[in-house]
Amino acid sequence: MVPSQEILELAKRGDPKAIATLINQSLQSKGITARVTRKDTWLRVLLEADEIPNQSALFGYLQRNLEKLGISTITTVELQGKQAFAAAPAWRQSFQLSAAILPTSQESQVVSDLPIESPFTWSHPS
Repeated sequence: MVPSQEILELAKRGDPKAIATLINQSLQSKGITARVTRKDTWLRVLLEADEIPNQSALFGYLQRNLEKLGISTITTVELQGKQAFAAAPAWRQSFQLSAAILPTSQESQVVSDLPIESPFTWSHPS
């Protein structure tokens, strides 16, 4: 599903609901649901599924796609992975949001091994 231009624009401005919509559209087929909250320049993305979400693959995947949005109002992103109905996240990892980051070959392999069918389609085709 291609996100609407309005959702993309809101996400680029750091709107947590729009960012959650983009992530959920992308990961829905994998049974992963994202809840996104924001406080000032800090964004928290909680990923929840029946099984604990794959930290190493999802971290690189989400980092690259959030970088692509070019959100100037967010400086720090905290990702958390949690099994459904668990009281607390099984893992958490943070990164600074800055210029686009190209994956290393090792990171590319980890992400390509994850059975995510399609990359985010967050940027408007030129």
